[in-house]
Amino acid sequence: MLYAATLCFACTDVDAGSKYIITVGDQQFPGVVETTGDWDTYQTKTLGTVRLATPGPHLVTVKADGPAKNRAVMNVKSITLGPPK
Repeated sequence: MLYAATLCFACTDVDAGSKYIITVGDQQFPGVVETTGDWDTYQTKTLGTVRLATPGPHLVTVKADGPAKNRAVMNVKSITLGPPK
């Protein structure tokens, strides 16, 4: 089954620029955190298409890909798998 993966996150101007890797099953989505203006101002970003071969639980991880650019990498509100676009 195919799903569209999205990330809802927040990050300040000063902390933007850190790298991350989101893994869904065996698929990786690397990225660089963009500013949303504040830690409470969330934006949704499309990660890409996820293919899950079997129904049921799948492991989803969010990890920093190196040190934070400043104080923190980002606030993650949600990762959503929805209908493909």
